[in-house]
Amino acid sequence: MAKEKRFALRISANLPAELWGVDDISFLCGVRLIELSPGGCKISLEKQELSLPQGLTIKFGLEKAIPFNFSAEIVWSNKSDEKTYIGIKFKNLTMHDKEKTRKYIHDLKYINRDGYTM
Repeated sequence: MAKEKRFALRISANLPAELWGVDDISFLCGVRLIELSPGGCKISLEKQELSLPQGLTIKFGLEKAIPFNFSAEIVWSNKSDEKTYIGIKFKNLTMHDKEKTRKYIHDLKYINRDGYTM
């Protein structure tokens, strides 16, 4: 039951995101957020030679709204010929952060249902 609920809250996003160091000062790279769930996300990297630290900060969200800024850790990575895919787990989320992410996913589903493209 919990596994089905987790997959129900996952959405294909295809949004821009930024990876920062843990200190929020050093910018690492820009990425594409492919899938989003309240507990983590899947991203794609264009540059394969880039090495990322285990702990980092991810920033994403709609441009006009205040972006999400979560500390995160890399759970897995998968390299293909063109891109590198990375699974990220959000760390130290409050209940408010999880609820904001769920609302954001709901809004993205509503926007995607109407055929709006970003």
